[in-house]
Amino acid sequence: MVKTGVSRTFVTLLMVVCIALAAEVVVLAKENRRLRGDMEAPAEGLGEPESFAPGDFLNQFELRRPDGGVEVVPFDGEFARTLLLVFAEDCGACSLVQPEWAEILDDLSDGTRIYSIQLDRDEQAPPKEDFLPLPIHTLTDVEGLPLEKFLTVPITLVVDAAGMILWSRYGNLGPLGSDSLRAALAE
Repeated sequence: MVKTGVSRTFVTLLMVVCIALAAEVVVLAKENRRLRGDMEAPAEGLGEPESFAPGDFLNQFELRRPDGGVEVVPFDGEFARTLLLVFAEDCGACSLVQPEWAEILDDLSDGTRIYSIQLDRDEQAPPKEDFLPLPIHTLTDVEGLPLEKFLTVPITLVVDAAGMILWSRYGNLGPLGSDSLRAALAE
């Protein structure tokens, strides 16, 4: 008689391996649910993170210039709009939004002032000059902005003459976001 099947030992071993793998899947799924819950819970004592939203207000802030002077950025009615662009050099989404920002900067009117802030630059390294055609400030240059609200980048903010945020977007703009940003700047 010719043996054509697999041995009982092999079948038993295969069943034991399958049961062990199924048990491992159950353990990993439970650990995944626990970790996901930990990530969604706010850090103890910090409360819910805040972000910039339309209707919030910014107070005047200060920017240190390369010559050592300080530029006070008030919201006193002199400029109808202030555009704040916040990015990080090693941010993929920032690289994607950069052409959109550059296109919008080309279309801006004289009644809008623009500031860019790079969050991750090493103070010893030169700024990423080719990112935007305007001066780039770093976190150490900025005083008076609620930096704890810079949760993610890129951030695009439009602020009116009184300091009220009219428009905010985290991440890429896309066609609808670009149109919406242009409308907020034109109001």
